[in-house]
Amino acid sequence: MERIYLFLAGCCAFFLLIGTAYAGMDMPEGLKKDFPQYPDSQLIQVMSMGNAEVVMVNCGSSSLDAVYGYYLTKAKDSGWTVQLESKQQDVMLLGAEKDSRKLMINVAVEDGNTVVALSLATE
Repeated sequence: MERIYLFLAGCCAFFLLIGTAYAGMDMPEGLKKDFPQYPDSQLIQVMSMGNAEVVMVNCGSSSLDAVYGYYLTKAKDSGWTVQLESKQQDVMLLGAEKDSRKLMINVAVEDGNTVVALSLATE
């Protein structure tokens, strides 16, 4: 009997996580103000887990440099302190901090599309 309860609890946790990832495909409030969605892009995934939010955005055929520049400008204009910048051929990373929040933005080319992962954690 205990195994059944453990199985059911595991299933509930799984579906809650999946539901959180796919429900309400809107930019989370913690990101929306400072980092509006890239123009003409599509949200792929939105996840909230405790004090962390992760958003995946498909920017289509927009160039890596244009998308990275957009988010770098948004960070600076919104008062974020850039802590890390890394640029490679197909991947660019931006790490920034503001108040008690830490942000990591990963811009990469995948299958011909420029894809962004925004990860926000609040301490």
